[in-house]
Amino acid sequence: MWQGLLMLSIPLISGGGCPALKNICVFCASSEQIPEEYHQAAKTFGRELAGLGCGLIFGGGSVGLMGTLAKTMKAEGARVCGIIPGYLREGEGRFSLCDELILTKTLAERKHYMIDVGLHQVFE
Repeated sequence: MWQGLLMLSIPLISGGGCPALKNICVFCASSEQIPEEYHQAAKTFGRELAGLGCGLIFGGGSVGLMGTLAKTMKAEGARVCGIIPGYLREGEGRFSLCDELILTKTLAERKHYMIDVGLHQVFE
């Protein structure tokens, strides 16, 4: 059910005992036009990752699947690192509970930065 591009990332933020990786970098929708079943899948995914001690590196927004995943993981005690262009932090609404927030100048720079820190790409 979980659909999207996932990138397992290098340990940028200190995390718990997630075997084989410290953080996961996730690209997912910021749209509010996503069916509820996908939000439920994001919550399940986030709880499972947080339960393993993984941290999250994501697009930094508070809306859509990206916001659902970040809120869930933060509520479960995971460390959360957002990467967002400065001009979107107000419009898209940055996730205000990030343990670390990295501001970029453009969407391309954000995507490039997120890809650079990735170790593997997983398509489901």
